Amino acid sequence: MRITVDKSFAIFQYLSLDVVGGSLCVASMSVKLLNIDPNQAWWLILALSVWIIYSADHIFDSLRNKNKSSILRHKFFFTNRRWLIPLVIAITFINLILATAYLKPKIVISGIVLSLLVICYFFVINMAKSYKHAYIPKELIIAVIYVLGIFLAPVIWYGSIPPTEVLFIIICLIIIVFTEGIMISYYDYELDMADGHISFTTKYGKENTIRFLRGLNVLIEISLIIAIIRTDSDILFASILVLLTMNFFIGIIQLVPNNMVIKKFHRIIGEGIFYLPVIVYLFW
Repeated sequence: MRITVDKSFAIFQYLSLDVVGGSLCVASMSVKLLNIDPNQAWWLILALSVWIIYSADHIFDSLRNKNKSSILRHKFFFTNRRWLIPLVIAITFINLILATAYLKPKIVISGIVLSLLVICYFFVINMAKSYKHAYIPKELIIAVIYVLGIFLAPVIWYGSIPPTEVLFIIICLIIIVFTEGIMISYYDYELDMADGHISFTTKYGKENTIRFLRGLNVLIEISLIIAIIRTDSDILFASILVLLTMNFFIGIIQLVPNNMVIKKFHRIIGEGIFYLPVIVYLFW
């Protein structure tokens, strides 16, 4: 069977390898912000951890709808479940061995606690289908777990509570990841409705979602502009500038949500902005 470039890229996205790459770029900014020299094995452990979490999420979703899913990613996971499920389990054990061997016990224990939160996340998402009024935006849960998972080891290596400016950047990053997740749910509205998935947009509707996104986008942009004016640190300036750019791209997408180009490439743009933080690592 001939595999085209388009199909290869689609599989790359189905397997969330673009998300893994983005998480490493965000992680590179975190080590610069905290001025630490991380254990080299941590990069691999982080990449595998992100892949495991996202793959597990897709597996659960694919098993729920089986081959009836309207979402191509879920169809891919269901069709290939016989080798993907054992692969995820095997890599989970390998990653645990690597973490135990190369990372501080405090980091491993904190990682296990975060993993338990991920399990709770899966439980909450399943419960939300039965109790529709007890809704917690899964986009927010994912954003918090994603950012905390990236900053977990760097903060422990740092040895104390990070400066207020760094905490501000972490909070802004969580909100940006949150808005990107909501944006994706906006464009996946019809597919999510067809599959019975609960998302921010299926819960509140497309019109209310786009209003909320625009308001949050403006609030973050103003906050970041004020922060960049007040800072006198080159690293903080560069990091805030990157966040401003990330938020700007999300804002542009929201301004023209029905544009055909945006509709086609929204996921690539959305995941692509998380590669921007590597600029801080490379040039500052």
